Amino acid sequence: MEYCKKDTDKKEYKPPFVKEGQVWWAKIGVNIGTEVFGKGTTFKRPVLIFKKFSSIQFLCIPLTSNSKPNQYNYRLVIKGRISALTTSQIKAISYKRLEGFMFEIEESEFQKVVRFTISKITPSLFRRGRGYPQ
Repeated sequence: MEYCKKDTDKKEYKPPFVKEGQVWWAKIGVNIGTEVFGKGTTFKRPVLIFKKFSSIQFLCIPLTSNSKPNQYNYRLVIKGRISALTTSQIKAISYKRLEGFMFEIEESEFQKVVRFTISKITPSLFRRGRGYPQ
């Protein structure tokens, strides 16, 4: 694990052109507790670029092939296979974690993902119409 982190940190290259709604392989790392983690020696996992903060930092949602019903999973059919976006595992990542472009989801599907994710990560106080806490 330490080798993978050092290797990723020292790698210098131009940030790739990334757009919201794209799915990339990313070096997520090893989990702590209930966090999702990548597979293989570089701990890679597919992630959806949810929000592009800059050319070097993104908010992403990991994908999983475990599509069991879960209130925080958004189910997607990708190339005939059911996958799920794990919105409870949303995280900010550096461009240095990105390993390669996979595909881009349809704009209409991405809008559904956005609405679903916002509904899941918005504190219940806001959903009840109470506004901002004092």
